[in-house]
Amino acid sequence: ILETPNLALAKGAQILIGYELGATNYKKAHDRLLLGLFIATVLSILIFSVGFFAREKWIALFTTTPITYQLGCSFLTVALFVAALRGSTQIYCNALKAAGDIRYCVTLSLISMWCLTLPAIYYLALRLQFGLNAIWMVLAVEEIWRLIVFSRRWRYALWKKLNLLHQNNEGNL
Repeated sequence: ILETPNLALAKGAQILIGYELGATNYKKAHDRLLLGLFIATVLSILIFSVGFFAREKWIALFTTTPITYQLGCSFLTVALFVAALRGSTQIYCNALKAAGDIRYCVTLSLISMWCLTLPAIYYLALRLQFGLNAIWMVLAVEEIWRLIVFSRRWRYALWKKLNLLHQNNEGNL
């Protein structure tokens, strides 16, 4: 529920950015990306703020056990932070998809999940026994890393150099 507005915003931004890229209006496409990032950031801050201040009431709906209540509140704080980061990551990823660079997004996401996140979660949560919060903290670090990598890919316009938008695909539908 907390991520739905940002996911919808990212899909809408993908359509608008794809339209501008198709018309070779790269400046407008970049402006649409920046607008999407601004809206996603403001939306994330609002959702995070509401969720952060209401987290105790939300958790109280499900438990009265003090330790479960405390764990739930800390877990929800970290989960809200990850959801806030995911909005910006999705904007960049969908912009790259609109540019035709979907393989990069998928490959990076798979490598990130299987080669970085999963081993880190295993080590921190199971071997060092940091628990559920370690999982969410690793997910937050992964989102930050992917945000940095996707933003660099967009900023340096590597998708333009690959000419992914205007390839001649004769005979392919």
